[in-house]
Amino acid sequence: MDFSVDFYKDEVRYGFYVPTAIKQAWAAELMVLEEIDRICQKYNIKYYADWGTMLGAIRHGGFIPWDDDMDIGMLRDDYIRFRQAAAKELPKEFAIHDFESKEDHWLFLSRVVNRNHICFEEEHLNKYHNFPYIAAVDIFVMDYLYREEDKEKERCDEIKLILAIADAIVEQGLNAAEKRMLKIIEQKYHRNLSHIQSRRKLGIELYRLAGEQMARVPREEADFVGQIFPWVLKGNAGMPKEYFDKMVRLPFENTTIPVPADYHAVIQRKYGNYMEIYKGQGLHGYPFFEGQRDNLQAVADDFELPEFTFRPEMFMRDNSEQASNKSIKDIVKEYIHVLEEQMECFGEQTIKDKRIEDNDLLPECQKLAVDLGTLVEEWKGEDNPNVKEIVSYIETFCEALYQTYERLVSASDILKCQEFVSCIKDCKIAWEAVKKMLHEKLLQKNVVLFITTGSREWNGFKKICERSLEDKNNEVYVVLVPVAFKDIFGRTTFKDIKLPTDTDFFPEGVQVGQWDTIDIGLLHPDVIYIQDPYDDENPCLTIPPQFYAKKVRYNTETLIYVPPYYVKEFGEADSCDVYNMKHYVTAPAVMYADQVLVQSDNMKKMYIEKLTAFAGEETKGDWDRKLKVADLYASRDLLEDTPKETIVYCIGENKLAAKRDAFVKEVKDKLEEFEKINADIQVKICMYPPALDTWKSVDSCLTQQILEIIGEYAGQDWCDSCDMNKTEWEEIAREGTTYYGSPSPLVHLFTTRNKKVTIVE
Repeated sequence: MDFSVDFYKDEVRYGFYVPTAIKQAWAAELMVLEEIDRICQKYNIKYYADWGTMLGAIRHGGFIPWDDDMDIGMLRDDYIRFRQAAAKELPKEFAIHDFESKEDHWLFLSRVVNRNHICFEEEHLNKYHNFPYIAAVDIFVMDYLYREEDKEKERCDEIKLILAIADAIVEQGLNAAEKRMLKIIEQKYHRNLSHIQSRRKLGIELYRLAGEQMARVPREEADFVGQIFPWVLKGNAGMPKEYFDKMVRLPFENTTIPVPADYHAVIQRKYGNYMEIYKGQGLHGYPFFEGQRDNLQAVADDFELPEFTFRPEMFMRDNSEQASNKSIKDIVKEYIHVLEEQMECFGEQTIKDKRIEDNDLLPECQKLAVDLGTLVEEWKGEDNPNVKEIVSYIETFCEALYQTYERLVSASDILKCQEFVSCIKDCKIAWEAVKKMLHEKLLQKNVVLFITTGSREWNGFKKICERSLEDKNNEVYVVLVPVAFKDIFGRTTFKDIKLPTDTDFFPEGVQVGQWDTIDIGLLHPDVIYIQDPYDDENPCLTIPPQFYAKKVRYNTETLIYVPPYYVKEFGEADSCDVYNMKHYVTAPAVMYADQVLVQSDNMKKMYIEKLTAFAGEETKGDWDRKLKVADLYASRDLLEDTPKETIVYCIGENKLAAKRDAFVKEVKDKLEEFEKINADIQVKICMYPPALDTWKSVDSCLTQQILEIIGEYAGQDWCDSCDMNKTEWEEIAREGTTYYGSPSPLVHLFTTRNKKVTIVE
């Protein structure tokens, strides 16, 4: 499975910051899922996304942003077949953990893992983009339930008893009470268990027996299925077995994953109003790999695992590290100084001493002026309006110098002094004009530089850049820098990196520098804005080292870090949000910047608390001074001056699975209703999921009828259809003003923009 640099980049989803480290965990789990999926497809084994993974697939088109585990489900028969196939098909380094194979795994779920232990082997790290931790996919098993309530209760009581005895034996061994109960179980289920001396082995046999009781109801004797441990044991009634007869594949990150065809009905039974977000902390520690890291550190007595830490010198600029190269302004000032000295040499004594002819002062001045013009053109660009104006004045000065020299060379000795006095006056007037232009158009300009990594990140700079451009005394530069993978040793190459050629997202008036040729030391901006927090601390990505915060701060008077994304406001109780601050707050850019801009007073408070805990209580005042609240991010609200209400009408496959013919009529009726008010609205029809093969797998005939209905309306002035591929989601949500129809990941892209949403069941 291939993952692009963009996949691993930090991003904000539904207001939640997702850093690279979490993306690494996601990618590793998706690679485990890829192996499971390969086996299931090869052997025609049915599986489906379950629990949070199903919710993520339906609601987000991928992982729930604040979740990092992956769950799938199988019916018992499919699970047995999968275990048999996996034994010979899984890669050799993979394993399946269950109560039989894994110590202290007393659960009725299996876990497919990519390793049995944390692995720092180079081949493994390269494959998983420097993620050394154990990545897993949990498999939950569903069994058929008795139709009769009393029979199901009887079975559940049996299973509870078996498990209670098993747990007691595993924890404390056989006592007299357990021995008596074990005899009853042996007689009831015709098992010989008393001879087993090992507590663990006896526990395994009892868990096997409990599993057999879970599996004892055949399909034809059941109407419902359920995950018996723990939910049916706790009174859950399960779901209709027909829900799991047909699967369809929904987009999930950079792949697809199976879900029940009527996924709305299934997920609603699990979560109720599942489109309403409750950003809880889940059943698992977040992120899962921190627990593994803590365990590794506990046994690594002789060394500390590498981690970014605070050093007081990060606050200070070491003059020994100050960039040694002169800035363009310094060089221009030197030119002015030399030319000023040369111009002061011109007087009557110069003629008497014959210094004009013998020392070629006028040609030397001309050459210096030409070199100055060339320098400014090469650095600022020939098409720069300020450069054109400066160069035109330099050309006038050079012409005056040339005319002076020509007239003096050709004039008689008697006339030379008179010619000189007349001509040199013109030269000095032209020189004063050049100096004035150089000061106004170059030396007195404030140079502002923005260093960005892409169009998505540029949104964090957009407002600041627009304000910078409004000040006519500013010269605004932008450098788009590449992001590349690095290996565990930090090695990378930018040689073959291709940056986007379309940079229309930069506003008019900025000067775009090439990342591999720009000399920031020569430019020496008055202000540099940065937005990559990591320097070399990102776990698998990097930018060219010359753009690290710890280096560029020596090439500017003021270095300002701006977080690239707006996040939904959170507080101390939001533990997942607080954890992720570890990656973009307690990071090099925040340490080395002179200022850090944040979106609100609340976020300033959260930053200060996190940074003070990271760097020490004595630094609290430093953070308070460094952090500034600013209006940073471009609006995500409705487009201004929208001429009509733009309704995104989402037609979902789940309703086809649930309603069949009735749904076809529903689509037809709704479009007729829209047509009656078409003067006031614009309708964009989209089908979810976008893959038509998925729809046809449910009912090809009805799918064709829906396509014909859409074709009848799409293309009219008031109605068209749009592609619902994942890459188009942001654009659809930006253009639409109202969402109507079936649930899809678009719903929360509308709600985060404060747009109206109506979900029709």
